[in-house]
Amino acid sequence: IAGSRTWSPTMSEISAAVGATLRPLGIDPNGLGSVVCGMARGVDLAGEAWALRWGYPVERFPVTSEEWNRLGKRAGHLRNATMAQVATHAVLFRDDGPSPGTENMAAQLLGRGTPMQVFTRASLSELMTRRTVAP
Repeated sequence: IAGSRTWSPTMSEISAAVGATLRPLGIDPNGLGSVVCGMARGVDLAGEAWALRWGYPVERFPVTSEEWNRLGKRAGHLRNATMAQVATHAVLFRDDGPSPGTENMAAQLLGRGTPMQVFTRASLSELMTRRTVAP
């Protein structure tokens, strides 16, 4: 679970997105082994809170202040590459406007052939609407 720093999806939104990503692949969302977290504000920390709420172990991949100072944006891209190596599936949340970190994470996952789904506010809103009106 990763994405934009300017968006913190709710527990219900994350649950819906995880289910919508995994169920079509024949994976029971209740059987997750662990959740990968980049420890950035926004989606990453919301995903960590969701995982902890439901009892999933969290694998944390923070970037230290020293790494940001030394490497700049490259530090985040290196962290994304490490997370992409660990992730078996991915749920990404991309806010409106520029989101270079989310785009980099998606590219890293795509390059590895990792199944993923990217949700925007609009696509998540549509998913939540379908969920509440579905029989």
